[in-house]
Amino acid sequence: MGRTLLAYRQQDHSAFTVSCRDTTSRLLAQMDAETKGENALRSGYQSVLGLHIVTETSHAEEVLQRLKDHNDGDRQSTEILNQLLDEWRRRLSVVQSDVRTIEPLLRLRRILLQQTQQLLEPTHPLTASRLKACIGDLWLQSAKHARKAGIFQQSYMYVLNAEEYQPEELFIEKSKMYWARGQHEHAFTTLRRGLDDTYPLLEQLNNDQRKICAKAKLLIAKYNDETTNVDVDVNIGYYKESVEVFKQWEKSLTTTVTALVRSLPRLLAGDNFSHIMMPFQEFCKIVLPSKAARQERIDFNIPIEPPVYIAGIEEQISILPSLQKPRKVTLKGSDGKSYIIMLKPRDDLRKDYRLMEFNAVVNRFLQDAPETRRRRLYIRTYSVLPLNEECGLIEWVPNLVGLRPILMHIYKQKGIHTSNRELKEMMCANKDPVEKKRRIYEKQLLPRHPPVFQEWFRRVFSDPYGWYQARSAYIRTTAVMSMVGYILGLGDRHGENISFDSTNGDTVHVDFNCLFNKGEAFEWPERVPFRLTHNMEAAMGPLKHEGMFR
Repeated sequence: MGRTLLAYRQQDHSAFTVSCRDTTSRLLAQMDAETKGENALRSGYQSVLGLHIVTETSHAEEVLQRLKDHNDGDRQSTEILNQLLDEWRRRLSVVQSDVRTIEPLLRLRRILLQQTQQLLEPTHPLTASRLKACIGDLWLQSAKHARKAGIFQQSYMYVLNAEEYQPEELFIEKSKMYWARGQHEHAFTTLRRGLDDTYPLLEQLNNDQRKICAKAKLLIAKYNDETTNVDVDVNIGYYKESVEVFKQWEKSLTTTVTALVRSLPRLLAGDNFSHIMMPFQEFCKIVLPSKAARQERIDFNIPIEPPVYIAGIEEQISILPSLQKPRKVTLKGSDGKSYIIMLKPRDDLRKDYRLMEFNAVVNRFLQDAPETRRRRLYIRTYSVLPLNEECGLIEWVPNLVGLRPILMHIYKQKGIHTSNRELKEMMCANKDPVEKKRRIYEKQLLPRHPPVFQEWFRRVFSDPYGWYQARSAYIRTTAVMSMVGYILGLGDRHGENISFDSTNGDTVHVDFNCLFNKGEAFEWPERVPFRLTHNMEAAMGPLKHEGMFR
C-alpha cells in the first residue's frame, strides 16, 4: 500500500492504477490459500480487509479527481464529499467491531483525507477546510473504539491528535475516556468546561450544536446518577435541561427495543395510536400464492430460501441402547441431502427446547460484545422440537464422541480398564465421612484412572495447527458452558452427556432435564457447580484451568 499511497500523493494516475491492481491480485492469491482449510472466513478475513482498503483507496482517488473538476464550495463539491463520507459510514458498519480491525481502516482514511487536503488547499480552500474537520472526526472515532476496547492509553493519544483539529464533540469523548478510566472528577470538569467554553449562549446555536450540547448535559445527568453526587430532584432537573436544549432529539424512538421504558409510553400515548391489536405472528407466516396469483406475472423475488420437505425415509433405523430406547432415523430432504433425526419417546423435551433458545440468546450477546467476539466465545447448539409432553425430535449432530467412550477406549488400549464390578467394590457409601471418600478417590480411583483425555486431541488432530485450534475451541466452549450451567443450576453432567466434535474440538452438552439445582436432591447430591474432571483439565495444557479457561 505504500507504493499506492505514494502514487496517490504524486497524482500519478497510471502508477496508482497499476499498484492497486497488483495489490488486489496479491491479496486474492493470499486469500485463496487461506480459505482452503477450516475456518475459512476467520483465516481469510485480513485479506478481505486488505481488499476493503484497496477499494476505498481507489474510490478516494476518483473523488479527488471529481473535486478538482468542480468549483470550490459549490453544491456539487459538497454532494460529492457527502457521498464519500456516507459510503465510508456504511462500509464501516459491516466491518467487525474489533479495534484491531477497524483502526487500520480509520488510519488509512485519515491518510487519504490528509493528502487530499494538502492537494486541494491551494485551489479549493473551502473543501480543504471541510476535509480537515472530517480528519478530526476520524481521530474521535479511533479514540471511541480504543476506549470501548479498554485501551485507554491509545485512546488518550487519539484524543491528543484530535485536539489539533478541534472537533466539536472532542470534550464529550474526552470526558467519556476519563470516566472509563475511573477519573470521575476529570470527566465532570471536562464536560462543564466544554459546555461553558463552547456553548455559552444557547439562543445562538444551530440544531447540530444543540444536539451536542444536549449530549453533554445528558452525560452529566447520567454520571450524577451513577455516583449519586447530587440529590435526585436536582438531577431530574439536569435531565429536563438536556431535553429542553434539543427537543427534537428522538433517538429512543429509533432504538425502541433498547429504550423500551422511555419510548413505549410515548408511542402508546400518541394521538395516532391504534387500539387494534395487530397480528404480527400471522404476518410472519409464509403465505402461498393462490391459483389466480400464480397465473399473474410477479416482478420481484422474495429473498427467502425455498423450504425443504421430507422426500422419504431410509429403511434402516437404529435403536440406541439407553433407557428410553430412542430411534435414530435418516430423512431424505427434497434438496437431495440427508437429515439425521433422533426420535425420543417418554421424555419431556420442552426444557431442552427452551434451553436451546436461551443458549441462542447468549450466543447473540457474545457475538455483539467486541471482547467476547474477539475471544470467539460461543455455545454449540442444536435443534430440538418437542411434539408433546412425552416425546419429540432432536437434531443428530454428526461427528460427536462422548467423554466416557473416549476415555474407556484409551484406557482399554493402555490395559488399565476398570470394570463396573471393581468400581462398585471401591465405591464408598453415601454416609461415609468426607475424609474416607477423599482417601479412596486419591489412593485408589485416581491411580486406576490417570488423565488421558489430552491424547485424544493428539490422535484426532495430527497437525500442530489443527491440534491447537481444536484444543482452543474445546477450552472456550467448555468455559462458556460451565458458566451458563452454573447460572442455570445444570446437573447430571456425566460422561455420556458431554460430547466433543471430532472435526473441531467443540464441547457439546446434551440432555438438559436436570435444571435449577435439581441435582442437589439426588440420592448422591451433586455438590460441584459444573463438570471439570482431572481428564478435562489435563486436556487444557500445562496451565490447566488457570490458562485460557479462566
